[in-house]
Amino acid sequence: MVEIKLGNIGCEIQAEKIKAKLEGQTWMNFLVYTSRMQDNWPVSVATENEAVTKKELRKMVMYILALSL
Repeated sequence: MVEIKLGNIGCEIQAEKIKAKLEGQTWMNFLVYTSRMQDNWPVSVATENEAVTKKELRKMVMYILALSL
């Protein structure tokens, strides 16, 4: 599994919006994880596709997020 961290999001609502936009997207089938940690919501994105590098995953996540603006 390849995983990247998007960082801490300020509130649960925003973290859930990011999760909704990314979960299951593209041929990479994104897995999105959120959890509460000291009043922040860290967001991580992963894929079980072993052929994908962290750099490719990061580029695809940023591409999908940019398209959803």
